[in-house]
Amino acid sequence: MSGKVMIRVDIELRGLFRQYAEEEFIGLTLPIQSSLGQLKSALGDEIKHSHPDFYEQEVLENSAFAKGDTILRLDYLLMKDTVLTILPPVCGG
Repeated sequence: MSGKVMIRVDIELRGLFRQYAEEEFIGLTLPIQSSLGQLKSALGDEIKHSHPDFYEQEVLENSAFAKGDTILRLDYLLMKDTVLTILPPVCGG
């Protein structure tokens, strides 16, 4: 019997997302080849589970993920255990 291969993604929280976790990271387990869209959905679900008052869904949808110094495209597929950073959009002048 074979099941889905799962991977662990640790997400470093930046900006306003830090208020929704006790630690600087949230760890998620996802099926291999999950997209960043699926990762955002799982992250939103995890935050809502522990913080039902989470109201930053639009910010989450407009946030980018980075791996090291590289901003990842939305079509990036997660192939192995990894650490990513979520970068909420910022305004400045």
